Amino acid sequence: MFLQDALEQFDIFKPVSVCCLSFLPVNLNFTYLFINLCLFWCLAHFLTPVFISWFSTKEDRHHNGYEISLVFLLFKSLFDLVVSILKDNVLQKKNPNISFVFFLFLTLLFLNIAGLFPYTFTVTSSFVVTLFFSLTVFLAANIMGMYYNGFSLLANFLPTGTPLFIAPLLVLIEIISYFSRIFSLSIRLFANMLSGHGLLKILIGFSFVAFKTLEFWFFLGLLPWLVVTVVLVLEVAIAFLQAYVFIILTGIYINDAINPH
Repeated sequence: MFLQDALEQFDIFKPVSVCCLSFLPVNLNFTYLFINLCLFWCLAHFLTPVFISWFSTKEDRHHNGYEISLVFLLFKSLFDLVVSILKDNVLQKKNPNISFVFFLFLTLLFLNIAGLFPYTFTVTSSFVVTLFFSLTVFLAANIMGMYYNGFSLLANFLPTGTPLFIAPLLVLIEIISYFSRIFSLSIRLFANMLSGHGLLKILIGFSFVAFKTLEFWFFLGLLPWLVVTVVLVLEVAIAFLQAYVFIILTGIYINDAINPH
């Protein structure tokens, strides 16, 4: 059965009605924990450490000369990609942020791709989720910046050599630009996931109707499904690309905080 509304796939609802801790004197209702958004988000945060632990075990076996699988090679390629991004964008001799950034990358990749499967929910199509991720990155980068540089981090708000008479204006512009990173990072991911998955649903609905209408023209009815297949492959690529761009920007923001102007 196909949804009539292309945006219905982004509705937040409770697939399971559960009321926890009803025996307490205070009436606490935790059913919000069981909405589809939270369920898939918790699933991603459960599976990501499992995959990382599995990858670490396989990495040790690989160094000891054991045979490796294609899945391991895929995860190793993703890990090497994250390491190369941090090396290119973060000017540090050692990168203590690899674990954090790799965990973030796998979580975003899982959430982006999971929404392409039937009866799932695209968590990153919710702005509140992408805003949470961008806030996490923004706060983590600034905490690291304060740890390494102290209040020298404030040098980011006043470029070197700025004339004194325009300094207040430039400081204001830099502050607005600096904090706008939170929204630019979140809106980019949210908008791409929402529009891409919405377009895919519209094409699937159109293809289904065309196939039923042109049942006597079987091969002609299959043409829209070829378009759907191409768009589906493109959406998988976009899901990976958006996680990749998010990590690149994360590395740039961490570098700006650790190495102020």
